[in-house]
Amino acid sequence: MTKEELPLLVDLHKNVFFDEEQNKVVILDRRKLPDEITYHECENYEEVAAAIEKMVTQSLGVSPAAGYGIVIAAHQIRGKDRSEKRKYISKAVERIKNTRPTQTSLHHLMDEMLKIAEEKIVDDGKLFEAMRKKAHNWTEKLMEISRKLGKHASEVIEDEDTILTHCYGGPAIYFMGDYAREQGKEIEYFCTETRPYLQGARLTTFALSRGGFPTTLITDGMSAYCMEKGLIDKFITGADRISMDGGVANKIGTYQIALAAREYDIPFYAHSYTGPDPDTPTYKDVEIEMRDPKEITQIRGIRIAPEEIDAFYPAFDCTPPELVKGVVTEKGIYPPVEVSSYFEENS
Repeated sequence: MTKEELPLLVDLHKNVFFDEEQNKVVILDRRKLPDEITYHECENYEEVAAAIEKMVTQSLGVSPAAGYGIVIAAHQIRGKDRSEKRKYISKAVERIKNTRPTQTSLHHLMDEMLKIAEEKIVDDGKLFEAMRKKAHNWTEKLMEISRKLGKHASEVIEDEDTILTHCYGGPAIYFMGDYAREQGKEIEYFCTETRPYLQGARLTTFALSRGGFPTTLITDGMSAYCMEKGLIDKFITGADRISMDGGVANKIGTYQIALAAREYDIPFYAHSYTGPDPDTPTYKDVEIEMRDPKEITQIRGIRIAPEEIDAFYPAFDCTPPELVKGVVTEKGIYPPVEVSSYFEENS
């Protein structure tokens, strides 16, 4: 990989796109990484929604996939009358919004695309072209924001820092290290495995090691031990939602690591790609996605627990603001008590 190239997972345009020759949405199948680099093809929005639910993509790959789900919906109703178009697009938007109730970026994009679609339908405009442009621009915007988040986060990273991550926090996790490296700082990463889909083991380590960073994998239960032994300097993750009180909703397990980080005076920062959510007053108001409990009784399709037992699988948890050092946004880093100032014009 040359210096100009990005690791595959970091380049969101290579994670999902619309194939104009086959008229299909093509999604990098993250379930198969790092063993195989394969792509999952979707012929309609329902298949895109199912792909999101089945974790074909995750983290910051979800909203671009959702956007292209509306692109293929618009492609399939070309030539239909206004009423049919309006009904079909609304149905597609609602279906895709329901795939991941905790992740705000997906919901924001679906609302924006529905608004644009309504305008194009009323004016008999080019609906498919407008949806395709919006999905592409959204993905490009996320790439730009990722770089800004990485730049801001790099400023709080010190030379020889070891950064602990949890799950796969999107391209900003890579960019903050890359900017720190440009500043002459030597850093390394510790990555939790992140059960049950092992995003940390399969995805984060894949992206960071391909990016040339020293990367160490640990199990989900090792974070406090590593902190107690002085192996961790900062805890930095992505965030699926930031509440207006500065709470962080992220992959299940983030909260308990944040508790350990406070014990050992290790700062916790969370990357927010869409900023705080004005519709979520406090971290207690976040809707937590509950996934099929059977998913934690197996690893990559292999059963690891007795068939007769019960299981429980909340996919996210919420870290209260008192455990958060800063929320990293494209505008800068905000302490939890100041996240509302994100919306001020000059912030």
